Amino acid sequence: MNLDRLYLCSTALAAVLLTSSPSLAQTVATPDSADAEAADSSAIIVTGVRGAPRTVAESPAPIDVVGAEKLQATGSAEFGEALSKLLPSLNFGATHAGVFSIGRPVTNRGLAPAYTLVLVNGKRRHNGAFLNNSTADTSGANPVDIDLIPTSAIDRIEVLKDSAAAQYGTDAIAGVINIQLAKKEGLSGDFTYGTLYDANGRPDSWKGTIRYGTKIGEDGFLTVSGDIRKRGGAWWNLPATDANIYGLPANRTVDQVAATSGLTRDQVLANVAAANARNAQWSRDGAHNGDPQIKAFNLAYNAELPVTENAALYSFGTYGERDAQIGNNFRRPNSTANFTALFPDGYYPLNNIDENDFQFVGGLRGTLWGWDYDVSSSFGRNYSHQYSKLSVRPSLGPTSPTSWPNLANFEFRQWSDI
Repeated sequence: MNLDRLYLCSTALAAVLLTSSPSLAQTVATPDSADAEAADSSAIIVTGVRGAPRTVAESPAPIDVVGAEKLQATGSAEFGEALSKLLPSLNFGATHAGVFSIGRPVTNRGLAPAYTLVLVNGKRRHNGAFLNNSTADTSGANPVDIDLIPTSAIDRIEVLKDSAAAQYGTDAIAGVINIQLAKKEGLSGDFTYGTLYDANGRPDSWKGTIRYGTKIGEDGFLTVSGDIRKRGGAWWNLPATDANIYGLPANRTVDQVAATSGLTRDQVLANVAAANARNAQWSRDGAHNGDPQIKAFNLAYNAELPVTENAALYSFGTYGERDAQIGNNFRRPNSTANFTALFPDGYYPLNNIDENDFQFVGGLRGTLWGWDYDVSSSFGRNYSHQYSKLSVRPSLGPTSPTSWPNLANFEFRQWSDI
């Protein structure tokens, strides 16, 4: 799918929503804190309880309930970041260099992301395909990526802050996040824009959401939601301390540089002679590590249709695509990581990731002979394709490609029957 064309369409749609239909613009409720706490304590929950649903106040385990309005009020474009701002027990991983800056899972109570179970409408969410190996989590696990769930589809989030391994399994040692999808009728949408303060690159970000819900028959419903967002690639780094990018590197001779750079000996000597003047003109921007550029959209639906007085068919699902471009450290003109004949002034290599993700769930639930039953099947898939639009392999010399269309592919599939 052409994401650039999709972004142009979404921007136009956002303009229509904001100008021609004021009733669809973003509204943020600001209830009194006491009223909000009372509403939260009386909310009906299904997470961490056995038997019939109960209120938060009656729950045997500590539960936080976060409504969609509170998520909206944070102003965060990413679901995981918004949730971590509202719940102190959750941490949203910091941005790290390279490919690990894309998957930023939420950690609960300081434990690794793999120990927090993520549910959607009470059904297990599939994991991401990409292995996590950063300073925040070195476990090598592939946690759930909740940023691929549209925030416009969410009605509330129930967060169990205590271990629930006895009820859900070992992946719930740190707790459970249960995302309840919306069932609301009508049309709503919003558009959010923001920018980083004093950042390099493109610090602007925006996000647009839309949701439509309608009844099916007497008691059924269908809700369709979508989000689209773009985050600019931005960074802020201290100036490089070593400003020698054109002169002779330490511990290397002129002949050694000529042998690995593609330059003649005379060209190397000319660079060394003019190094002081050229080094003084360098901005000392030594790295583009920071927030990667992200273009993404997510879709979701939630539906239910009663077939008898005591049984109902239901289905829900999500689909998302995310394109990311990640900056890296500067490849200096006089370093062995660069082939100087191809990039005489050095370059900033890029990591690129295209990702698509979906999950579909269908089932039947009701009561039979005084017993409640729920039979369902779920299939989820996450696929990550990694490539580079700008990089070289110096050992290949002047014939080295400057782009690499297929560096790695990761895929995770999960089929669950309950």
